[in-house]
Amino acid sequence: MDEVRGAGPMAVAFLASAFLAELAAWGAIGVAAYALADGGAKGWVAAIITVVVVIVVWGWSRHPRRRHRQPRAS
Repeated sequence: MDEVRGAGPMAVAFLASAFLAELAAWGAIGVAAYALADGGAKGWVAAIITVVVVIVVWGWSRHPRRRHRQPRAS
């Protein structure tokens, strides 16, 4: 959170839009899983499980204190 303190409004807007883009991506993944499972209760279960797995893997792979970080794109 230190890099946000004292940040200008453009930085805050960028971080907010990045967060909203992540939410949209997770929603799209859930919609795809729902559609692939042919909807209904089975589709909801598939969507929830898929989104939870994606969020856990994303959080694990991008954790800031992870020993072996992935190189940043240049």
